Amino acid sequence: MTDLARPDVDAEIDAGLTDADADADADTDPGPDMGTGGADVDAGAPDTGSLDAGTVDSGVDGGRPDASPMPTTCGNGELEADEICDDGNTDINDGCTEQCLVEPDWICLRQPSVCVLLNDAVFVQSNGAFGCGSRTGAETDPFCSIDDALDEKSPVIIVRPGVYSESLVSEYNVVVIAYPGAEIRGREWSIDAGHAEIVGLSFVDSDTFAVRVRSDASLVLSECTIRGAWGYGVTIESRADAMLDRNLISENRSGGLRVKTSGVVEISNNVLWANGHSRSSFGGVRIEEMVGQGSRFAYNTIVENEADSGRAAGVRCDRPVSIRNSIVWNNHSNEPSALSGACVVESSIVGPNWIASGSTLVVDPELKSDFHLQASSPAIDRADPDGLESAFDIDGESRVQGGAPDMGADELHQ
Repeated sequence: MTDLARPDVDAEIDAGLTDADADADADTDPGPDMGTGGADVDAGAPDTGSLDAGTVDSGVDGGRPDASPMPTTCGNGELEADEICDDGNTDINDGCTEQCLVEPDWICLRQPSVCVLLNDAVFVQSNGAFGCGSRTGAETDPFCSIDDALDEKSPVIIVRPGVYSESLVSEYNVVVIAYPGAEIRGREWSIDAGHAEIVGLSFVDSDTFAVRVRSDASLVLSECTIRGAWGYGVTIESRADAMLDRNLISENRSGGLRVKTSGVVEISNNVLWANGHSRSSFGGVRIEEMVGQGSRFAYNTIVENEADSGRAAGVRCDRPVSIRNSIVWNNHSNEPSALSGACVVESSIVGPNWIASGSTLVVDPELKSDFHLQASSPAIDRADPDGLESAFDIDGESRVQGGAPDMGADELHQ
């Protein structure tokens, strides 16, 4: 991995710059570039397929096509055939009908579909370097920045494609749903209080950390790309609760994911790739504290991360933590194993420097270049079905496809 020619920040990070008591940076700038709609913001990084998988316009301007036969798979969470939405059930009055059509006055995005009432939502559209003036946040009069929507304490924020160069702090309960092509560039989002659910945003090249949750706040982070932060990609601190599901976390210089909280943390169906560098204290994941009852780490793929000599580049556990149904493979440091000694490995593929025992395999997982499973992968049908923490894999496709779920973030669909 290329060691970028910038001053090393790891000493500063370890010295306590991420402490929960540190002041949040609430500086905000308007985004410099106008979004052009649907652009792939992941150029240069492997595509897990999760950002663009089946994402559709909800049909705000009608959204209901001519009547068609009910798809036989409506309700499985996967957008197929004539489905306009699929939220994983066939209930009515939740935005997506039993025929997988968008209900009037709702908007549905992503896969599985996330549906919200239009009356509850405000819209954001990056206005580039141009002045914005007063906006209402309506569909036809969107805010120009995410920070404007947060200032109004809008409960649901829908972010249209574009680049948003603004540091953000949220301190109330908010749901943020992004179209493909919406990215926060060069800045950090800090969740300091309340609950935030962030779906589908890309965080690119943050000059500090991309996403931070701390104090007594809570976060659900789903279908996001976190790439190129100068500090950690995601850091969970103090007493915060967090759920990270179906994210791509890659190329963050000081490490991909750091967990140091007494709260409940659930980490599943994520790919962590190429995080850390030759002097960082960890590569993919560091779990300093994760003791909240119900915490779990399962169905993750952690590959080609890097760390300082003597540090585990894959997963570093400072306390005993169960690593279940995951793939931890080909991570780089002089440490003889991909995980530190405090990690308790169950039903996973680990290596190549590891000792096989019980349900843990030391064998090439046979991944594609985008970290999906090849048809011949030994990870297929080898996960512990009693540890099924999620009905969907990183692409929003349903588990289980065979006799048992597959190890890692991907469930093979053929």
